[in-house]
Amino acid sequence: MIIKASQRANGRELAAHLMNAEDNEHIMLHELTGFVANDLQGAFEEAHAVSKATRAEKYLFSVSLNPPPDAEVKIGDFEDAAGLIEKKLGLSGQPRAMVLHEKFGRLHAHLVYSRIDTENMRAIHLPHFKRKLMDVACHLYRAHEWQLPAGLEKHESGRKENYELAEHQQAKRAQRDPEALKRLFQMAWSRSDSAAAFKAALLDAGFAVARGDRRGFVAVDETDKPYSLSRWCGVKPRELAARLGNPKSWPGIREARSSLSNKDIQQKRETEARRRREVEAQLKSMMLARKTMIEAHRQKRRTLLAFHRDRQAEEARVRSARFAKGLKGLWQFVTGKRAKLKAEAQAEAFAAQERDKLERETMSAAQRRERRALEREIVARRKILERQQDASRRLGRDRRVDIEVSLD
Repeated sequence: MIIKASQRANGRELAAHLMNAEDNEHIMLHELTGFVANDLQGAFEEAHAVSKATRAEKYLFSVSLNPPPDAEVKIGDFEDAAGLIEKKLGLSGQPRAMVLHEKFGRLHAHLVYSRIDTENMRAIHLPHFKRKLMDVACHLYRAHEWQLPAGLEKHESGRKENYELAEHQQAKRAQRDPEALKRLFQMAWSRSDSAAAFKAALLDAGFAVARGDRRGFVAVDETDKPYSLSRWCGVKPRELAARLGNPKSWPGIREARSSLSNKDIQQKRETEARRRREVEAQLKSMMLARKTMIEAHRQKRRTLLAFHRDRQAEEARVRSARFAKGLKGLWQFVTGKRAKLKAEAQAEAFAAQERDKLERETMSAAQRRERRALEREIVARRKILERQQDASRRLGRDRRVDIEVSLD
């Protein structure tokens, strides 16, 4: 799990943020231990009140636990992680709250501890907590056999899409995503095996290959300065020359740019516009399906929770009926039968709680899988739409459609 943490004050704002139903599809206050209050707002105000007896300003320690996007995690996994964090940082026994959030089909957790040691009336010192939490995160990734993210690798290997400052600035001037632009050039290079194929791949993306004024080969579009093919494709000049031949055989920058304004541009514009409208319609339909799915999932959880409450009440009534009253009750007490019945009732109540917890987790996990599948489709369509928008802009169109992704 990726673990982020901070020492902070403003418990009222934190409680409001954690219980914000607008930014999260499902919220559950899973645990509130060590506090007198039974709600998050009251618990944090309680911690603030206790901190007044100390000089601590940041009386809370907030931790977020984020598993990998497609990982199947259970509530018990977050509880185990909380135990490791407390042991590592010396927070064992401190009042804590655990809030579970679900968004886009992903389950993550927030832990909030009171830093105030009430026995010694001081704030618990948390030296080097970021480094220690990184150790815990690495342990959790290995324990769950998850792929360790690049940020936690000791020797991170640079990604091929990494770009330099000059590339970033050039992409910014062209209003393009530098990483996506770098990937575009690299894919065009890797997927072509000849000069003609490379030229066609770049032309489809709105670029023309040209002879540079100071460089061997460049790519040009209709609006921006030349792009160094050696830099953006991530290949050496001699590799370019081996595939593309003599630079003198290619058109100059002005000639290449003018070739992008030929009669095929209008046809490309119409094709791109038609494809974009199709994707927009698909995306809007999926956004509506997302809203419908979220509300349906919420309703199912409310229904299950109501069913659990009714069943728990009925089971409690049945267990209570086993205890006789009056003389029979006294006889149960004298013979020791009442103690056995009490032990049985407690065991049954615990088993019922675990059963209900398992039913809730099973339903939630199934809903998250369904939700993630839809979200992957939405993300895929959004990427397609972004590429189409970039293509339209390269073809001289100013129109840009932004699809609202909020739940409102």
